[in-house]
Amino acid sequence: QVTVEHGENGRAVIKAGRTRFNAPALPADDFPLPPTGELDSAAPLSRFTVPAARFLADLAALAPCQSTEETRYYLNGIALQVRDLAGRGRLTMAATDGHNIGAASRELPAGAETLPDVILSRKAVALLGKAAKLASDAETMAIELEPNRTSGGLFRFDLGAVSIWTKAIDGTFPDWAKCFDGDQLTPTDEAEAPLFPELIPGTPLAAMAKLGKGAAIEWQDATAGKFGTVPGDDGLIFGALNLRADIAEPIK
Repeated sequence: QVTVEHGENGRAVIKAGRTRFNAPALPADDFPLPPTGELDSAAPLSRFTVPAARFLADLAALAPCQSTEETRYYLNGIALQVRDLAGRGRLTMAATDGHNIGAASRELPAGAETLPDVILSRKAVALLGKAAKLASDAETMAIELEPNRTSGGLFRFDLGAVSIWTKAIDGTFPDWAKCFDGDQLTPTDEAEAPLFPELIPGTPLAAMAKLGKGAAIEWQDATAGKFGTVPGDDGLIFGALNLRADIAEPIK
């Protein structure tokens, strides 16, 4: 057994068997997050619930497009936004490193209508992936955003017994939709359908492994480039846009 007690001068006395520590401690009020329950009573601006497996699969699919360049810190994460696509309100997620763009579009869940543009940090995206292993049976994930708690806002994710609080990135995400023609962003008729075909947890990594082994990609022409799928894997679609630099040959 391990016991922790208040000691003199604000120190913590920790005992484990014959071992004893008299450790310095910091005031609890200095901890950067409010105590459990305070966020619930603060009437957060946005509170909504999403299917856990689908949301985590979308994050996994977009994660490779996040930037690691510290000078453009606002690209070091995934943007959550509410957008009107073909006359329908959608919850969109987008990531870009300035060269590659990943985007997903979902039906707007109840409670997310007032969600402002916000950027979930790269570290938080990775942490959510790890949390999924601790709550693998959770079917839904509750998401809250308190905009005034910290600069950029404070996220809270509840996944089963796991609760994660994380600061959002204080910055403005670029208008990624400008890179696409309007009809390419039109949602499908199915209420639960994303911008691209349904992503199954693990599918993106499996498909990328196939590509690494030289699997063929079947391309179809699009207005400003090509869309491609991997044979036998209907859960993934690739896009390539034709770009032209001022002093260079056309590149993909």
